[in-house]
Amino acid sequence: MKTQDSINAGVVIIVTASTLLQGIALLGLLPIAAGSIGRQVFSSVEMLLVLLLLMQGWRIRQWSLASGQDVLVRKTATLCFFSLLLCTLGDFVNRNYFGQYYQWDAVIKHSYLIEAIGFFFPGYFLVVLVNWQISRHRVSTRWMAGTVLLMLLAGTLAYGMNHDPRINAVSSALILLYTLLLSVLAGSTLWIIKTYGWAASSLVVTGMLLAPVADALIGNFWIYRDYFPVIEHVNWIIYFTSLAMIQQLPFFLARAKRENSDASRAA
Repeated sequence: MKTQDSINAGVVIIVTASTLLQGIALLGLLPIAAGSIGRQVFSSVEMLLVLLLLMQGWRIRQWSLASGQDVLVRKTATLCFFSLLLCTLGDFVNRNYFGQYYQWDAVIKHSYLIEAIGFFFPGYFLVVLVNWQISRHRVSTRWMAGTVLLMLLAGTLAYGMNHDPRINAVSSALILLYTLLLSVLAGSTLWIIKTYGWAASSLVVTGMLLAPVADALIGNFWIYRDYFPVIEHVNWIIYFTSLAMIQQLPFFLARAKRENSDASRAA
């Protein structure tokens, strides 16, 4: 428990520091105009915070090994770490250190956001995979498939409502695929709730639901409508908090297994 407490304390400090940084930026108190040295420093501090969070993800993985957790908990910790690693690479792309705009077409100024999908897509896919692995023993394949189909429909509708025909085919296809994945991610939280209950799973489920919210803000106010840089700071607060909450999955699963074991022995 001491290791868990240490890790969680570190995560709280990192998330708090990240939120305060973005809050100060939202107030306009930082010299972070695009292309300035201040912007480079700001982006590097953001990356440092992500790397510190990644370090906590690695510690969670090591905890799962050192504390003798079962195979499913260890696998969950490993997949969560690699999910966070992929998102970290996506964050590096999104920092746009080289100041590139309109790489794909004349419509999307912040085209680096499209390029980052190459990392965020597999990163969030791993979370969906985890949700399937830890829920499949209690949720039927038919129920899961129905959830996926329903969320794919919802994702397609969401994409259609925002689609801009001026955007080139490659960018449009990537946005569609990513929207569908985020929709499935949101739907997969139902598997966890059905398996473990809302009270036990509320933290990790909320984190997973915040991820699509953060990316919906990017789509609506950063890609299709340019509200940069305000939306950048709002998005980061939600997104970074989401990452930290999702990384609690191994702890959540270990606790659920322990409580189930205790209940079985009591019976």
